[in-house]
Amino acid sequence: GGGGGGGAGGGAVGGASSPTTTPKKHRSKAKHPPLFSFANSQNAITETSANIERSLREENTQAYMQNSEALGDTYTNMGMRQRLLCQAASVNITGVFKPTMFFVEETAALLALGEAKTPSDGGDQGALNPLKHFAEMFVRQTFLPSVRQRLHSRIKTAEELCEKPAEYKLPSGRRVLLQSTWTVFQEVVYICSLMIDLPHFTHELLNVLLSFLTEYKGVCRHRYNLLVRTRGAEPSCIRKGPSVLSAEWLQVEQVHRLLRSSPAGQNAFPRQSHSAMSGLDEEFDRSVSEDDTLVDMLGPNQLVRSDIIVDSACLKSLAQVHSSLRWFSEQLASISQYLAERPAALGKIWSETKPMVEADEDMAVHEIQKRVDPAMVTRLQGLAEEYLKLTDICLMTLRLEVRCHCLYFLLPAVRKKHYVCDPEAVEADPQFVSLNKDLGAVEELLSPLLTPAYLEFVFGDLDGFLRTFLIRSMAFIETINEHGIKRLVRSIFSLQQSLGQVCKSDTDQLDSAKHYYELLAVLPEDVLRSIVADGPEFSEQEYHVVLGLINASQKVPDQVQLAETIQELGMLLKETV
Repeated sequence: GGGGGGGAGGGAVGGASSPTTTPKKHRSKAKHPPLFSFANSQNAITETSANIERSLREENTQAYMQNSEALGDTYTNMGMRQRLLCQAASVNITGVFKPTMFFVEETAALLALGEAKTPSDGGDQGALNPLKHFAEMFVRQTFLPSVRQRLHSRIKTAEELCEKPAEYKLPSGRRVLLQSTWTVFQEVVYICSLMIDLPHFTHELLNVLLSFLTEYKGVCRHRYNLLVRTRGAEPSCIRKGPSVLSAEWLQVEQVHRLLRSSPAGQNAFPRQSHSAMSGLDEEFDRSVSEDDTLVDMLGPNQLVRSDIIVDSACLKSLAQVHSSLRWFSEQLASISQYLAERPAALGKIWSETKPMVEADEDMAVHEIQKRVDPAMVTRLQGLAEEYLKLTDICLMTLRLEVRCHCLYFLLPAVRKKHYVCDPEAVEADPQFVSLNKDLGAVEELLSPLLTPAYLEFVFGDLDGFLRTFLIRSMAFIETINEHGIKRLVRSIFSLQQSLGQVCKSDTDQLDSAKHYYELLAVLPEDVLRSIVADGPEFSEQEYHVVLGLINASQKVPDQVQLAETIQELGMLLKETV
């Protein structure tokens, strides 16, 4: 009965040709789970696990490939990669090297104590040698090459940053460095941190550091050469090479020594010891001043635009190179001192880069002290000194460049053959006005970059240089009229006021230059009376020039009278001496 009812229902739904019955073979049956299933087999479970592991391995491989370049890592072993606790990279050796060495040495000591054997006796301790050998060989053959590759890429980065100089402000906020210098210093810190992580390789790491610093020194020197290279196309009658005049003058040994021995130079370069200059005393003529030397080297020549650094960005970069490399050299000097005397003090230079393992620094300090090479530390100190010399070159170039700017603007004004002006010429000479603006712009540009002592060195004694230049330039004037004299005196006065604001000091030397040109407005007899009353202010040759120009500027020059006046001048000067 149950089967029939089921069949009728089935016919009504199915719409079969026989409306009354349905064959038994079409009756629904209860479903039972299969006795065997491939999905539940051990092979399927193994395959599924293998797929999961393969997927994880591919993900790890892809992530490693994306980050390996940033880590500077060239080591990989794709066939063995599994699900890892940390990303595989050769830099991981820095985290396990010291614990491994400590484990090996401590275990070897325990085994030697228990068996009454020394580590060289072999025995069970020999099983530890492969572990130590593997760690050392991995560092030497895999990790150190990756460090060299990383440093090579940082040198390329430093070169690019030098071409487009960017600034980095130290966390203290008291100093701004070139981005290239900060990038290189971070790598120096990184290598020092590796000495703590891998103290057994102190010698190798020091060698890497010295090579890296030598390369960067070449980059800085190349940068300086680019900054002082002439930009203009005008032919110069005084320059002999591709550099601006200030850089060429600095290569003259006499100028270099005069800059260092000047009062401003002794303040700017206090480390210059007396012993370093004592060997030069026999050849060094201290009776010759820096101002006279520069004016002598100038001779009767005029400067063209290509003789000076016109681009203010180059002047700023020179100051930045000086400031950054001076700080950098101080850091290198501190590091060399720490390595030679107190390796534990290396922690003072950590900033963002720190050793991987700092808990066992005592072991690292002991190993560094045992393995550091004094000759390499001396080389590091020498490199610090070479960087410091390059900063001195930048600073002395700036001092000479300021003087070259003065010559460039003033030469056309004070070395005219005939300085004859109209009564309407009551303002200062335009060339003096241009110099005043230029000096103010240079001082405004350099003051945020240089300390007061170094800024004093750049602009110091500038009034003395201008006095020498202006007085000796009178010899190039053949005739001058009353209005020309007034204009020159007025121009010197305006320069004196501007220089007082720039140098923030007295400019008494320009008073003397102004008085020298004022003598042109008096009679020769009055010149002699001033010597009798106040004593000689100028040399005999300088008085000869004044008297000669006074005579030449008269409507009817009298050479006989000039000769008598010069003879009387000589007698007066002998009496005053």
